[in-house]
Amino acid sequence: VFGVAGPVSQGTLPFQSQGSTGDHAAGVDAWNMKVVVTTTPRQEQQQQQQQQDLTTTTNGIISVPVKRLDDLIPNDKHVYILKVDTQGFEPSVFSGLDQALGGGGASSSSSSSHSNPHRISFIITEFHPKLMDLMGSIGRSSSDNRPPLHELPEERCKLSAQLLENLAHRGYRLYALAPMAHPKAGRDWKRHLATRPHGDNLYQHCLWYYELETMANIPEENEYKMGFWADVLAVAPDAQALLRPDSPMFRELEKAAAAAAMTTADDGRTVSRS
Repeated sequence: VFGVAGPVSQGTLPFQSQGSTGDHAAGVDAWNMKVVVTTTPRQEQQQQQQQQDLTTTTNGIISVPVKRLDDLIPNDKHVYILKVDTQGFEPSVFSGLDQALGGGGASSSSSSSHSNPHRISFIITEFHPKLMDLMGSIGRSSSDNRPPLHELPEERCKLSAQLLENLAHRGYRLYALAPMAHPKAGRDWKRHLATRPHGDNLYQHCLWYYELETMANIPEENEYKMGFWADVLAVAPDAQALLRPDSPMFRELEKAAAAAAMTTADDGRTVSRS
């Protein structure tokens, strides 16, 4: 278990830690979907110089040293499964993961190119578009009163959809598992699960999580703003051989597929139609 994954292999990252499953990168109020602090590159550099180790502060902010996943996974090692759950920080984590994904590489123009070996067989990542967009708003200047990305329809899902597109480009087959929400979202949203799109349009798949907020009858008194999310399972091309019909992994995947009513796209990418 690595608690240091990020886009670079130097410095530290401020992290909001209350000792719960909702701990996340500092700078946002995830419950109210607001950016609460913006820092300039100079301020960030000063913070990194002041706190190079994992250190707790009085307001629950800790400073976490960061390192790219590519630098954590040796070139001669193979990872069976990678789990990423960073409360909206996933795009930054995956930006530090390139070589180990294999495939054609980030600069390849061919989506069918798999010249490099896939050194990670299975990836499970949380896919929370609204929170990813909120995290992507950190660092935007507050002087011009620009709203966070999730409040701008034209900006929504650019980060999160790109994350999935990159995995698909590398040859990974994607399985979107059952949507989730906080209990304060109520139960009405579950009536709309069959509307989740499937196929190879990952951008439309991403936007559906926003649309679900408008379709669902969320109790107004709950003041629920966090939206909806799901885990996504990405399976490398050469890992398909590990999924023999008689293997435990295959049976578990079949259960997940049945629960999420999987439909496979023509290009091999799969998203659920719960």
